[in-house]
Amino acid sequence: MKVRRYCNGTTAFEEKGQVRLEKAAVKAVPEWVEYSAHEAEEFVAKMGKEGQGPAAIGMALRDTYGIPSVQNLCGKSITEILAENGVKMAYPRICSISSSAR
Repeated sequence: MKVRRYCNGTTAFEEKGQVRLEKAAVKAVPEWVEYSAHEAEEFVAKMGKEGQGPAAIGMALRDTYGIPSVQNLCGKSITEILAENGVKMAYPRICSISSSAR
């Protein structure tokens, strides 16, 4: 088994031509994160009110602000933060039709 470790904390295991990636099990906030939990929650609420979904918010926080994990920083998921701030996510049309047809 061939093992590769990357600087972002992931590990790749290669066995018989198949590669399996695993994220590091560290639940601590890295010391290089410049934002507090309160600031991250404000970013999430602002982006949610602009209409972005949880996945887009997470990617924007990771790529733009350097926040690798909102859940590790705040102790809550992006969806929980949005619900606390009264931001309702719009479901795709097909989901709302199938649930009302029952």
